[in-house]
Amino acid sequence: MKHQYLIVIFILALFWAGPADMSGQTAGVNETAQELYQLGLSALEKKQYDKARDLFLKAISYDKNFAELHAKLAETHILLKDEELGYESYKKYLQIVNTAENPSEDQLKLAEDIKKKIKKFQNIEAKISALSEDFVQKIMAIGQLALKTPDYQLAEEIFSMVQRLAMNNTEAAENLQKAKEEFTRGINEGKVAEEKDLATACYQEGLDLFKKAKYAEAAENFRKAMLYQTNFAEAVFGLGECSAKLNDPIKTVVNYRYCLNILKSVSQRSKEQNDLLARTAKALDKIDTQGKEFQKSKTDYVAKLSALVSEFVYKKYQRFAYYAIQRILIVDPTNKKANETLSKIDKRVTESKENDSDSKKLNLIAKGPPRKLFNGTDLNGWKSDNPMEHWNIQGGCLIGDPSPIPSKYRYKTPWVYWTYLLRKEPPPPNFIVTLKFSLIGERLNPDCGKPEIGVIYAEGGGVDLNWSSLSFRAMALEENTLEFICQNDRTILFVNNDLLTDTTRNGKVPAVGIYIKNFKYSISTFTIQEIQ
Repeated sequence: MKHQYLIVIFILALFWAGPADMSGQTAGVNETAQELYQLGLSALEKKQYDKARDLFLKAISYDKNFAELHAKLAETHILLKDEELGYESYKKYLQIVNTAENPSEDQLKLAEDIKKKIKKFQNIEAKISALSEDFVQKIMAIGQLALKTPDYQLAEEIFSMVQRLAMNNTEAAENLQKAKEEFTRGINEGKVAEEKDLATACYQEGLDLFKKAKYAEAAENFRKAMLYQTNFAEAVFGLGECSAKLNDPIKTVVNYRYCLNILKSVSQRSKEQNDLLARTAKALDKIDTQGKEFQKSKTDYVAKLSALVSEFVYKKYQRFAYYAIQRILIVDPTNKKANETLSKIDKRVTESKENDSDSKKLNLIAKGPPRKLFNGTDLNGWKSDNPMEHWNIQGGCLIGDPSPIPSKYRYKTPWVYWTYLLRKEPPPPNFIVTLKFSLIGERLNPDCGKPEIGVIYAEGGGVDLNWSSLSFRAMALEENTLEFICQNDRTILFVNNDLLTDTTRNGKVPAVGIYIKNFKYSISTFTIQEIQ
């Protein structure tokens, strides 16, 4: 038995060991981190895995960009039978190497080896993403139809959900804003000061007219009652009943839905209110085609995610289970099974995942739709200490060309092949900037460093060129998406949905803009959106 155990350990060591020799000194690494790394390697060699893990984690606190350290930590997590943490550490290694100025051959070789090893977990993430993308596509179609109907309450519910699942869906954000504005305008149109006695009198008159089958006149009285009293559920239900009798199915659905939402918002309902809620729900269910389709889409999505959660729990993939449960609870907050499973997940997992960047992105709440930062025609509202000739608009896209400009401009060497633009208008306190961009042509100067693109924010008196360390390997040949999140004291950067940086923000953010280096870029989308 002991012999078999040693064979298993030997096979694991062969499978997970990287091809690179990472036991030597690494240039540019914090000295304390280097010392702790060496101690960790020694503990790993002695099969003291817990000790090795703790030493590697301590070393990372001194130098989070020490790539080999993350690779060894990943190996240690896997030997401790935590493949998920190993996967996360391997992803961090790849992020660091992909953004390194001049990664070594050993680092690149190890990166290729790691990509093969983590394929299983990448496929799991892709499966969750595919389910979410399919669900979003289906409910977006329902929401767009609801907006045209116009069933603004259903549209608002749908587009709010899409915003939680896909923050960068600009169409959902714009439609959400429209649905809110149109619904509010309809409710407030003709509104007068609160007068409950008049509201009650109009409501009673409406009931009497309804009993006499004078539905149009009854409807008018119910409307008056709603103008005198905010959230008068009984009057709204009466208006729905009149719409049904007058063969107006759209207004019937809209009024029943409004009544239902009013009653659901009451924290302590009376028996009469509960009875009315049940009657309204039953009446709405008979005729609410779009609502039923939306509910069916939610049910199918939750069922598929729940099946994945069960699979993840069985395989002890708690982090992936948590990730899927987050999505279930966005769609169905009271889902009993999801909440029970969440309570059984190790608290250390939930605490770490609650603060990770994926969770932050998933739980962002927009305060309004995205706003375009360039108008597709000119560069009004922009400024730069570099020549503005570096920038122009072609076919509605912002074109940045950091090639040196011959003439009166005399660049210092570091300025050659890079340039930036700043917005004159200051950004909101919390925001997300989204860029969609592609590279044009070849690298402008092989001797002038890697190609870069990033979001700028200015601090103090000068311009601090932050988030500009995206190497060519991090970009696709076709269109790329960059998302820069600035929230409270955090700044987070995603490129093509992969986390690149997550750090603490220092100082104020008086400006936002774009920085490019060593390549021409075509930027088709450049938006800013305020978030809570």
